[in-house]
Amino acid sequence: MSKAKENQIEEQAMEQADVQNVTPEQASEQAAAKEQEDIANKNVYAKLLYVQKNCKAPKGQYNSFGKYSYRTAEDIMAAIKPLLWKANATVFISDKPTTLPNVSGNFITTTVTFVDCNNGEKIVSEVSVKEGTPKGNMSESQNTGATISYARKYALNGMFLLDDAKDDVDAQGGYQNN
Repeated sequence: MSKAKENQIEEQAMEQADVQNVTPEQASEQAAAKEQEDIANKNVYAKLLYVQKNCKAPKGQYNSFGKYSYRTAEDIMAAIKPLLWKANATVFISDKPTTLPNVSGNFITTTVTFVDCNNGEKIVSEVSVKEGTPKGNMSESQNTGATISYARKYALNGMFLLDDAKDDVDAQGGYQNN
C-alpha cells in the first residue's frame, strides 16, 4: 500500500475515533477491515490489478560473480501473499515438460493461475523455457529444477507486471552494480 494511502486511512481512522468514541487503533483496524472487504468484493480483474499495483518484490538476492541483484520466485510469492489475503484470491503454480512445434529440445511450461476465491474466476499466465545442457557438476535433475525455478519466476513476473530487466540491466544491456 502506498504511503499516501496509509496516511489517508490513518486520518480517516482518527476522524472515526473522535466520532465513535473508539481508540485510534480500533478505528484503524476498522478502516483496514473495510478496505479489505471492499477489495475482496471486487471482480477477478480488479483483484489482480490491486495485487499488481501494490506488489513490491525487492531484489533481495545478490549474484557476486555477475555483480547484480535479483529476485526469486519465492521472493515474489512472499511479496504477494498478504495482498492475496486482502483480495480474497490465491495463486496456483504448475509445471510440466513440453515440446513446442517446430522447435527442438525439451521445455518446461509453467502456468500461474490467479483465482478469485469468491467465485472461482481465473486469470492465467504461462511461460515455456527451454532446458539447457547441465553445466559443471550439475545433474540432469538439478538442471530441470533450475529451469523450473526460472520459468516460475518469469511466469510470476508476467502475471504481476514485475519488470525484471528494468532494475538491474542498464540501457546497453549490461548489469548494473546495485
